[in-house]
Amino acid sequence: MNRILTLLWLTLFSLTMACERPIDLTIEEPDPQLVVLSNFTADRNMQVRVSRTQSVLDTEPPAPVLDADVRLFKGEEFVQRLILLSEEGQAPFYTTQDFKPEIAVTYTIKVEAPGFAPIEAMSQIPVKIDIQSLKVSDYLLEKNPEGEALYRFSVTIGFSDPQTENNYYHLNLYQQVYDYMLDGQDTIFGKNEFFPIQFNQIIDNNFILAYFDGGVLFEDTPFNGSIVSYTFPISFNLNTEEEVPGKLVVELRSVSEEYYFYQRSLSQQQQNPGAPFAEPVTLYNNIVNGQGIFAGYSSSLDSVRVGR
Repeated sequence: MNRILTLLWLTLFSLTMACERPIDLTIEEPDPQLVVLSNFTADRNMQVRVSRTQSVLDTEPPAPVLDADVRLFKGEEFVQRLILLSEEGQAPFYTTQDFKPEIAVTYTIKVEAPGFAPIEAMSQIPVKIDIQSLKVSDYLLEKNPEGEALYRFSVTIGFSDPQTENNYYHLNLYQQVYDYMLDGQDTIFGKNEFFPIQFNQIIDNNFILAYFDGGVLFEDTPFNGSIVSYTFPISFNLNTEEEVPGKLVVELRSVSEEYYFYQRSLSQQQQNPGAPFAEPVTLYNNIVNGQGIFAGYSSSLDSVRVGR
């Protein structure tokens, strides 16, 4: 009996020591790739940021690639090499020189850099969609004794969706806020800033998504080829002793398919970081042999004043 107990103890001891022995896990890192980020529109120089992929364990921002050869093509026709610019407070980027892309023209970007596989991507700028109507309704101002005020209202945006398949949009809203002070009977206004309006994820469905950085992304599947009227509830807080609202600026972007699916996947990824039961989100990518996004969009602007 003692012999059996001794064998059992030795067996358990051996298993315990095996469990405590450190396991050598070798994680094989994939070869580094170039990363391109570029959203371009008509009548502006094209800007392209080039960096490199990094280890999943690396917490530093991606390092820019400063020795890349970035070439732009219009169809099969070479346009020009982009030059590297570094502006104060911004990450370095490559830009065209006195060349602004056109609507409905396919552009291809090709990038090479030492130590990386060459990459390329293509996209075009969709036709601009004008905002046809913009109005504010159901305006409500709720003040409290501490000087804080809650502004509530609805904004309705109307436009005509082209009767073609798969149109995509990014609607951005920005609230202007003025600083002010009272000088006797006079009101002196100071600086003003525009703050992006962010929407709750409760509005999300198969066709519309509250974008993590402000505004909404949506596609035209429910209303293809129709006159569209969207109403959104808006609310924000201000200190009425120092701030007053100004204009509400609305930007309607008609965006390429590449823009839409990249920004949609990015928003889904950002809004559910590390959620235990969330499905993993694969970031959309249209860069051949690399990572990132190269995508065109058109922009239409309008504004309406919010009551002071």
